[in-house]
Amino acid sequence: MRVLFICGKGGTGKTAITGGFSHFFSKRGGALAISLDWSESFRNHLEAVELTSNPIEVKPGLYATVLDRHTILTEYITGMLALKPFRKWIINHPLYPSLSEILPGFREVLLIDKIFSYALSHKHKSWNTIIVDMPSTGFTTNLFASTLKASHVIAHAPLLKRIRRNCDYLSDPAFTRLIVVTVPEETPVQESREMILELQNRCSMVVDTIIVNRHEADILSEDTINWITQTSSTHLEYLLTHCIQSDVSAESLKYIVNLERQRKLLANTCIATLKKWWQEPLLIMPSVDSFSSGKVSKTLCRHISESGYHG
Repeated sequence: MRVLFICGKGGTGKTAITGGFSHFFSKRGGALAISLDWSESFRNHLEAVELTSNPIEVKPGLYATVLDRHTILTEYITGMLALKPFRKWIINHPLYPSLSEILPGFREVLLIDKIFSYALSHKHKSWNTIIVDMPSTGFTTNLFASTLKASHVIAHAPLLKRIRRNCDYLSDPAFTRLIVVTVPEETPVQESREMILELQNRCSMVVDTIIVNRHEADILSEDTINWITQTSSTHLEYLLTHCIQSDVSAESLKYIVNLERQRKLLANTCIATLKKWWQEPLLIMPSVDSFSSGKVSKTLCRHISESGYHG
């Protein structure tokens, strides 16, 4: 059993990568995909008709669920209370929503406990891999840090025992895999590095894999770019008008080519920066153009398989 946490800055394609890994492991012993919010994108990438707060099979070998922190806290509180009327009184009390909001760290502790219960419970034999689509970078470190520090402040014996167990599993790289998703742009790469360092320093957790997502394929070779750049506008205009019969002007073509050169330079610089401080191989994922989220995830699944990733 293994639990993969897909982390990174918002907008880097974490949910698509989660979908790719979910399809990948669904054919390798079964997978459970978990989202921590009710995301339409998550459902679309899994091609699921519906999602609930309990795992359901959305494809052969692929299960999915949504874990809501507020719901998990409610389940825990009601589970502790033996008298059903008292449960209803607590949950329906007008101050209860405020109470749940001032216990963010405790909700995160329960969230990790719920995820690991799906991994460790003997009831769940339909999957051997859990893939968690994480929210923003700040939430990721808070989620792990809350669990790792909770054993010092929580005295409730049954929960304390599970928290200590969860801490052991969080620190076990054979069980918990952290996958950081970024894109070949300066800000996401910098934020990814800061998050990796924070996970190491604050949580003593090591990242397993860095994925560089949405890496654009080269539209033009370097030789072609150099030739267009160095050729005179007059000669280009003649070729475009009389040979190619294109409506694009020479100046427009030079401008487009210059943008392509800048994009390639930026992407290569960002990847080189990553390689300077990340000793392991990077997993490069292409930019996938499709209106179907499901097709995007399945394409990424194929690239994960072709990369030789074993998890």
